Amino acid sequence: MNKVSSLPQSAAADVTTTATDGGFLRFTAGGVRFCADLGQVVRALFLPALQPVPGAAPYLVGLMGLGDASVPVIDLARRLGLTGAERYHLNTPILLCRHGKRRTGLVIDSVQGVAPQTAVDQRSDDLFRGSGLPYASVVRDDHGQILLLDLESLLGEDVMAGGPHGGRP
Repeated sequence: MNKVSSLPQSAAADVTTTATDGGFLRFTAGGVRFCADLGQVVRALFLPALQPVPGAAPYLVGLMGLGDASVPVIDLARRLGLTGAERYHLNTPILLCRHGKRRTGLVIDSVQGVAPQTAVDQRSDDLFRGSGLPYASVVRDDHGQILLLDLESLLGEDVMAGGPHGGRP
């Protein structure tokens, strides 16, 4: 069962879906429209208390406690070189995503709903290949084009590396 399609823009809810459900969660970050494969989105939630990580990359907002695990939370806009939030509030939405065996929270602006698997622009599948950009393709809806994030590329490396003390900025 997929509960994401009933999410209002600012609501938090579990995303109970499987990779076979197909489709994409549409959202905005830094004023830009993005989407992610529903099979990689675990849940949409509001900003919890975070543990700061001094010396980490500027896009690393902090660590979120999830059960007995610590999950890094990054500001997606800042990670992509866009203008991120100046301040975070209790109603700031976060997407909890899985990539491989890891989980990462993405601070976003708003959730916009679900796009069907058929919305992928097949002509764009090679558009970003070899570019080094963290996009897999382009998805289209009634409002235009949406960049499909390649979460493995975006989050595959250690998001904890990259601060002022090493790694990439």
